Amino acid sequence: MPDNPFLQKITRPGEENVDETAAIVEEILDPEAAVRYRELVVGSSKTPRQPRPNLKSFAQAALASQEGLLAASAEKQAENFLTIELKLKFNQQVESLLATGLLETKQGKIGVAGIPEGKL
Repeated sequence: MPDNPFLQKITRPGEENVDETAAIVEEILDPEAAVRYRELVVGSSKTPRQPRPNLKSFAQAALASQEGLLAASAEKQAENFLTIELKLKFNQQVESLLATGLLETKQGKIGVAGIPEGKL
């Protein structure tokens, strides 16, 4: 089957024939549009074409950052849980000791039963 002259060849970035395409753009539009096309694709001496960034390294860095934040958050939550748990157990122990009479309340302060304030 002969090549269709109206069917454009599919190319990957960097494989396109810039001169051929610029000539077509110049014919269809104008020379100025062809110059703009060349600058966009190839770059000019004033604005050289920048290499494409390595997105994989950006993604890995972002993932590592998120993992670090999650680990720090989990550590902080565990610390808060332990603090709350410790306070709860302390209050339970104080209530138990008050109920058994080993601790007593005098003037709004809790102390050991039978020992005067400041002597402990």
